[in-house]
Order: sequence, then C-alpha cells, then structure tokens
Amino acid sequence: MPAVESEVPPHAPTDAQWALVEHLLPENILVVRGKPAIMEPRQFLHAIMFMVMERVLFGGLPKGYFGDVDDIRFAMRKLVRHHHWDGMVALFKHFDEEWAAKADLTLFDKMARSANEQPEFRTHRVRRFGAGLSSAQTGV
Repeated sequence: MPAVESEVPPHAPTDAQWALVEHLLPENILVVRGKPAIMEPRQFLHAIMFMVMERVLFGGLPKGYFGDVDDIRFAMRKLVRHHHWDGMVALFKHFDEEWAAKADLTLFDKMARSANEQPEFRTHRVRRFGAGLSSAQTGV
C-alpha cells in the first residue's frame, strides 16, 4: 500500500507573519535532547499558530504532520524560557491585530508563569551532603 502524504493543517504562517517573528525562532530552540533540529523553524511556527488558533495544546496537533508532540512541547518550553514567546505575542498584537484577536495568545501563559517563577531552573547545582563544610561545622 503506498504511503499517504499528510494533509497540510490550516493556519500556516503567511510570509508576512514569518518575516515578523523569524528572528525569534533560532534553530537552536529546536534542538531537543542533543538531536538535530526537530523541524524547520517555520514549521514550528506553523505548529504554534495551529495550537493558538484551534485552542488546543500539544496533544491536539495533527498526528504525523508536525512530528513528536513531546519534542514540540520541549522546544516550546525553551522558547518560553528564553522569552521569545513574549516577543512573538507582542509583535503579533502590534502588527497583525486581526489575527491576534482571533488567536488564543494566552494558551502558553501557564508555561510562561512557570518559567518566570523559576528563572534559575537548571542552574542550581545539588550539593552533596557534607560537601564544602568545614570540620568545625560537621563536628569532625
């Protein structure tokens, strides 16, 4: 049986939308767990636009077109943590008001709040019990 090509989901970014936010989607955001980029940055923007327009999270993405939803979720967390998502929302609201009015741009707010509440995420080092303590502190 021949392979069936996935139909392109709606809400693909226009050239104008892509030009507006292209600088906020560096390819290194799409490097997940040391693997090469999971997709092209423009396709990642398509996935984001699909989610905010359809008001669905990662599990609502069309199967087979955008790839592994866990990888997309991981890349989105990186995008949010580096505050690129905030910049994208601001640009869309300012330059594409009609599109922004139809989209649910608050969809990733919980993820953004979590990143902002823990900005030191992954920068803490766990100290081993007793490491760095003087003999006066340990009583030895």
